[in-house]
Amino acid sequence: MFFAFDVTLAGAAAFLLAVSGVITSFIALRKAKQEGDVACHDQLKSSRAEAEMYAQELHKIRLEHPELMPPSDEGRAIFWLIVSIGMFALATAITMWIIGLPSGSPGAPKRISPSRQDTTTTIVVVPGTGTNGVTGDSSGTGAKGSPTSVGSLGVTSTTGPQGPCPLGYSVTVVELKVKTKTVLAAICVAK
Repeated sequence: MFFAFDVTLAGAAAFLLAVSGVITSFIALRKAKQEGDVACHDQLKSSRAEAEMYAQELHKIRLEHPELMPPSDEGRAIFWLIVSIGMFALATAITMWIIGLPSGSPGAPKRISPSRQDTTTTIVVVPGTGTNGVTGDSSGTGAKGSPTSVGSLGVTSTTGPQGPCPLGYSVTVVELKVKTKTVLAAICVAK
């Protein structure tokens, strides 16, 4: 398959320059690697010789002047290990003291003696909702009364504080509907 390109003199020159740049950089990298390896080995060899010379001089000084050498470090590492463990334990104790130590597992719940248990139910009527009157017996029919008008509703105020329930009881609000009237009652119910 033959591809036809519209080649100009500038395009051909750019292509040749790009190819020559790639070839030149490849040759430069190979040369730098080879020369770098040789230079690295030479420097390593001279460094080893210098280190051996200084090691011999140090050995000679240690033999001729032992008073210049520091005392042995034996036991210091163990001492500092014990000190660091002690400091960690102290920091843990202080942190627990600041946060507050746990007081242990909670005990069994208190038992209420049978004489102290309250079996009565308390009904609290919410003010402003009204209550139903007493219903009479159905033995006879009385005289028909005159119709009356319904009075206006009272002013709604804030609800008072919740009354106390005996120990072991919780307050439950119940809505009671009787014909057209609704009454909210707070009832103490055993938990």
